[in-house]
Amino acid sequence: MTHTLIDGRNIYDAFGATLSPDSFGNILKYPAREAVHQTDFAESHGIQADLRFFRLQRRRLQLTFFLAGDGEADLQARIKAFVDKLAAPDWHTFDFGMGQFFSFRYVSISGLVMHRLLAPDRAGATLTVMMEERTFPGLIRTSYYMVVGPTPVPQTPRGVASIRGVDLGDYGASLDDVYIGAAAAPAELKAPYNDGRTLHLDAPRRKSADWTLYIDLAAPTLDHFIHNWSALYNAIAAPGTFPLYLRERGTTSEVFYRDCTACTAIFGTWHAAKMQIKVTCPTGE
Repeated sequence: MTHTLIDGRNIYDAFGATLSPDSFGNILKYPAREAVHQTDFAESHGIQADLRFFRLQRRRLQLTFFLAGDGEADLQARIKAFVDKLAAPDWHTFDFGMGQFFSFRYVSISGLVMHRLLAPDRAGATLTVMMEERTFPGLIRTSYYMVVGPTPVPQTPRGVASIRGVDLGDYGASLDDVYIGAAAAPAELKAPYNDGRTLHLDAPRRKSADWTLYIDLAAPTLDHFIHNWSALYNAIAAPGTFPLYLRERGTTSEVFYRDCTACTAIFGTWHAAKMQIKVTCPTGE
């Protein structure tokens, strides 16, 4: 990965700072959906959710930087100058060398660790800051839902899952084998409906079902990876429900996206991310 630029300025050249590789997972973690208004009627299956609109929660994420200086005094001066840059008023444009530009504003320092002298004339520190995002750049939409499709990765297995009829493998994605079966369990049952006069035991009624999809996304080049990363989000982040086929369930269910609860990025010979994506099936089946 290239050095990070802030407002077009190389932070290594200016401050002796580099972005920790661990931060790329936070950068790639999809935003959560704003809370969905939903009603749970005891006399019917699942929930009734208002999905007419799709709105994102504004992301707050931690970024960790390593800084080095020529001795402790120089390091302290670099840290101050770097934080002053981050904390300057207005939104700042970040270029992480990923082909996407991100707009953040400074919120706070989450942690600062000063390291022992790296050498007789070198000192280092780890700085973690909380940033707030202006607009998530991965959502590209001019119509009802996705406007960008995946670029297939031939090496990825097919038939495990599909979204809107597009095989998950076309995104260079697959479900983590360790968690196969996580969505296969039947939905829990509601308590019998009681209308105040009668306890209705005529038919069981299902609860809605929340499933976590453990998705591994990979591509041989960074451009290929970022394109499919964006395409996958555009396929799930939309009003209404979308059809999700899971081989482990043996059927297609209508679900809606709620959140990406975790993401870890792995950049090397290939570019990859391990994501945990939470969806809800309103009817429970």
